[in-house]
Parts: sequence; C-alpha cells; structure tokens
Amino acid sequence: MIPGQGSAQIAINGFREVYETGTDDVEFEDGHTFKVCTLPGIVILKLIAFDDRPEIRQKDIKDIALILKHYFDIESDLIYDDHSDLFDADKDLHYIAVRVLGRQIKSIISKSEELTSRVIGILEMEINNPEKSVMGQLMVSGSEDSIFDAIELLKELLFGITEELNLTNRS
Repeated sequence: MIPGQGSAQIAINGFREVYETGTDDVEFEDGHTFKVCTLPGIVILKLIAFDDRPEIRQKDIKDIALILKHYFDIESDLIYDDHSDLFDADKDLHYIAVRVLGRQIKSIISKSEELTSRVIGILEMEINNPEKSVMGQLMVSGSEDSIFDAIELLKELLFGITEELNLTNRS
C-alpha cells in the first residue's frame, strides 16, 4: 500500500506484473508508441480492485463478465491457433475461451507467488460459496443467467490459471 493524504491509500498489487507482461506496445501513425493493457491484465486489475473495495467497485465485476462473455469473439484466432488442446473436451466455445483467459492470466501472475495466491483466493472464495457470491450476483444481474452459470465461468477461469500448477482441486 502507498499511503495517501488523509485516509486514502492505494493498493498496487499486480501493477508491476501487469505492466511487465500484461501489456502490448501499440504504435500510432505519428510514430508514438504506447503500452496498452491486455484483457487478461485488465481482468487481474479489476479482480484486485473489487477485492479491495467491493462496496464501490461493482462495475469492475460487470466489466469482467462482459470480457468473459465476448472473449471468444475477440480472441478466436489466438484460441484456435494456440489452444487447440482444449477442443478435445467437447466443451462450449465460451468455456474454452474463459479457460484460455485463465491461462493468459497465469502467465502474467506466475512470477509473483503473492499475486498468484491472491487471484486464486479471490476466485476460490466466490466458487466455494456460490449462494453468497457477490461476484456471481453482479456477473448475472440484468441477464437470464443464474449465479451458478457465473460460478461455472469462474471455475473455468480458475482452472485455466491452475491447471498446470496443481494449486487447487477442480470442483
């Protein structure tokens, strides 16, 4: 934490890891190059922000839900080219895409044991208590999906993060 003035504090968990491996360089026509956060990096930062201040960061979970919903459409070429092993399982493309997102998150957070534990802990807390999952409720608000649909997506995301690390049991 970086202390702020008054009672304000800023948590910086994940910023270094996302900056180092969760950004892409984008060059504009005028020759200027900027670092842009990738979708996996955005998901990491939004999970942490929500975990730090759930009472004011509810939009972050709605943003994550939108990313999960549209990730296959956004990254279909990458998914087909680099994650063909997932097509053997006879799973819906939506779930395959969420698993790929988890794999990409893993590649960002794996350099920090603290960050890995935090992200896994956030997801496990929601998955292990579906009836009390605020994240699940926010993910499905305004849709016909149930909290259990949201929890299934979170399970797939977590499995993508942990599948080679064996840090958690798949529920």
